[in-house]
Amino acid sequence: MSFPTRIPVPIICLIAIPIILLLISPDTQAETYVNSDIDVDTTWIMGNGPYIVEEEVLVLEGATLEISPGTQVYFEWSIGITVEGRLIADGTRESNIVFRSNQIDPQNEDWDGLTFKSEGNRLNHCRISHAYTALHMS
Repeated sequence: MSFPTRIPVPIICLIAIPIILLLISPDTQAETYVNSDIDVDTTWIMGNGPYIVEEEVLVLEGATLEISPGTQVYFEWSIGITVEGRLIADGTRESNIVFRSNQIDPQNEDWDGLTFKSEGNRLNHCRISHAYTALHMS
C-alpha cells in the first residue's frame, strides 16, 4: 500500500507566507472611480485611492470635498473638478496630496485642472501636474 507524499511544513510556509502577506499588505490600494457630482460632505482617504476621476465633477454649493494626506487623484483626459462648495485638501510635508493625469504616458495639459467658483477653499502640500491650468479662480 502506498501513502500520499507529504510536503514538509517549511516548504508550505515558504509558499504560503508570501502569498498571505501580499493579500494583507497595507500598501495594497483599491481604486475608486469618480463619475458624479458631489452634493454632500465627502472625504477621500488614501486607503481608498487612487481616486480616478472619469467624468467632470462639480462640488455643489453647500457640500465640502475633503481630501486626506497621501491621497492620490488621477484625472482622465480633459476632465477636471469645479468647486462651487468647498475643497479642503490638507496634505503634509511628509504626505502630499497628488493631482495628476491618469494617462499611461502623462503629458502637460492632459486634464483640465481645478476651478474654484467659491471662497473658503484650502490646498496645502498638494502636487498638481499635467493639468492644462492647475488652478483657475472664477
